[in-house]
Amino acid sequence: MSVLFVNACLRGDASRTLALCRDYLADIDDVAEVDLAQLELKPFTAELVEKRVRLQEEGRWEGPLFDLSHQFADADDIIIGAPYLDQSFPAALKVY
Repeated sequence: MSVLFVNACLRGDASRTLALCRDYLADIDDVAEVDLAQLELKPFTAELVEKRVRLQEEGRWEGPLFDLSHQFADADDIIIGAPYLDQSFPAALKVY
């Protein structure tokens, strides 16, 4: 079984949420981590949405635009570590 850990704990080792996630994941062997702080994701622009729609209509699902989607879809289990601050989740998680 593969586990995808979506790390939206942007404070790194200072994050209490990340500490809880690491403790939970400690006994799981097959864990792939996506560190949203390292990805530096940006919201889609109108041009990028247009490109994505065009690729989808052409049935072209390969390439960097779809890599994170494939990783998400292929995981057996998904753990999302995200602090809830100021009545919301981190913007990086929303963009992801």
